[in-house]
Amino acid sequence: MQSSVQTIQMSVKTIQASVIDITRDAPTSKDELFVDTNSWRNLTYSRIRNPKPEYLGYLKQALANGTTLYACGVTLIELASSIEVDEMEIFKASAPHVTNKKIFRHEYPEERKKVVAEVKASWGQVTQIARLVDLNLNSGALERCVKTFDSCPVDGYDLLLIEAMERRNVLNILTDDSDFAGVLGVKVFTANAAVLAGARRQNKLLLR
Repeated sequence: MQSSVQTIQMSVKTIQASVIDITRDAPTSKDELFVDTNSWRNLTYSRIRNPKPEYLGYLKQALANGTTLYACGVTLIELASSIEVDEMEIFKASAPHVTNKKIFRHEYPEERKKVVAEVKASWGQVTQIARLVDLNLNSGALERCVKTFDSCPVDGYDLLLIEAMERRNVLNILTDDSDFAGVLGVKVFTANAAVLAGARRQNKLLLR
């Protein structure tokens, strides 16, 4: 199957996606929007370090206005990984010798319980709010992921999110990740200052 998302190599200064500044945009009931993991963290993880209020505010407004939000299994994977790191950093304030995730994971069972509880709570909120898109990682999907990875500067997690976006045919994403600015055919809803500046210079900034 031919991919509906066209991807292309980009330099740091090149924006391929269409970009929407969420600080100047209001989500509507007609919008359909995939939400990147970092944005979900801002909404669902109460102990997040370095929160980004722009994304929290936009998500709350989207929920109030009836915007359709999407997530997929990669969201759980990234939530589990990133929340574990945050919980370890919080624990390190009283135990600075703990610098290895495996030590933290295996030798501090009470802290592990906290990590599990936080991940369950965060993921539970996501599943109540979002429509989950199943990923069928068959040979065709994996081949598309390899092609995307070859042509577009995104990481492995992003490959699966792009596949989910294509599967649902919703090519809009709320994200602070500048990598998505290199995906042609996607609309990036963001407050990332570097992406917004590049989009203005290259006439990629959309006003709705």
